[in-house]
Amino acid sequence: MSNDQPNTTPDLNNLVSRLQRSGYKFSSFELSCEDPCDPIDVEWNYKDMVHVSFVHSHMSREFTFIGENSYTTLDLQRVLGLDIPQSTSFYTTEDNALIAHTSLFLFIVIVEVRFESVGELLTRTTTRYSLGSKTPLIRLLSPILRFALKRNWRRFTADDRPLRQRRGLLRSKGFQFDETRPVNIRETLNISKNHVIAPKSEQQEISNHFKISEFAGKTVHIGDSDHFGLQVCFKDNQILIFPRLCPHMGSSLDQDSCDGHAIPCPWHGRKFKALCSIKTDGQSKTFIGPLHICVYDGAAIHITTLSDPAPISDSAANSGYWTEPWRPAAQNDTDADELTGIAQQID
Repeated sequence: MSNDQPNTTPDLNNLVSRLQRSGYKFSSFELSCEDPCDPIDVEWNYKDMVHVSFVHSHMSREFTFIGENSYTTLDLQRVLGLDIPQSTSFYTTEDNALIAHTSLFLFIVIVEVRFESVGELLTRTTTRYSLGSKTPLIRLLSPILRFALKRNWRRFTADDRPLRQRRGLLRSKGFQFDETRPVNIRETLNISKNHVIAPKSEQQEISNHFKISEFAGKTVHIGDSDHFGLQVCFKDNQILIFPRLCPHMGSSLDQDSCDGHAIPCPWHGRKFKALCSIKTDGQSKTFIGPLHICVYDGAAIHITTLSDPAPISDSAANSGYWTEPWRPAAQNDTDADELTGIAQQID
């Protein structure tokens, strides 16, 4: 290979051309899918470091270097029943494209991923594989490797598409994301930062009444899986209320049951404490959140949205305000009239 190489990031065609001069023969194939989301949602999905260990159960990945536009890994993937170790490099080549390359047995595998908008909230992701080897006898094994790579692509894609589609669903409801292109790979490590911006103009009307005796041991979902939605866990002598939207990247926090006082995000493992915890001791109590009021009268709870919530500032819209703990209501609370009306509804 010539030492006179341009000081640029090589794309797939450039890499294949350079390796061909060293005697490698390549075969290529493409796979694609379309998702109802923006291209940056796919870009984030590929560059997000933390979700791998939570979403992709079929592999183990150790990151050996993480930069703004590239990273390297040591992977252990199960292919055709075997745990195959790989050292892989990933890097951004241009807007809407990235490259990964690795060596597998006597093969060089180069993968190029491109994502492009093909309609409103519709993105096509095209993955091109190039398999190279110097040895004709080894190249006879290309169909087996091709089969394994296609199978692996289907597994990764099945895991990842719900993440992209979830973000597209939120966008269709007016949500935005605090995002800068290209996605900075290193910054995806900070799972405590909130990127979800809720629509300030939307107001949902939620009014739910639950008798404690009828819901013992159950978890109930209220509203939609967004900033207004809630999940209510009826435990022994206690009621826990949790949010349904993760403010980090938009995952749904819905669970079938609540085993503790915190719930994890299924994408990144960030944990959220209960918005409020109500002891079912028969003593009436009321809690107020930025969007909701909850009244407990000793036998039942009533949860409703505030009729006139405080305006959400631009900074608060990006702070995950809907996951902040609810406060107990005071006697001189400004929402006293509304609370009285709710208590009368329960009675």
